[in-house]
Amino acid sequence: MISSGVVRVNARRVKKPSAEITIDDVLTLRHGKVVRVIKVLSLEEGRKSYDKAKKMYEDIEQIK
Repeated sequence: MISSGVVRVNARRVKKPSAEITIDDVLTLRHGKVVRVIKVLSLEEGRKSYDKAKKMYEDIEQIK
């Protein structure tokens, strides 16, 4: 997904999965005809539960 250029961080196309993100970054993700815009609220190491992960970002917009 990332290497195909459908992910942007702060409006810049990301081509590597290792791209770093920081708090307040805005991610734009395109999956087919759906575009999601997400703001990063916090970062933590490792996998988190669904409930905790949901609090780490804000879904700003979903465009179909």
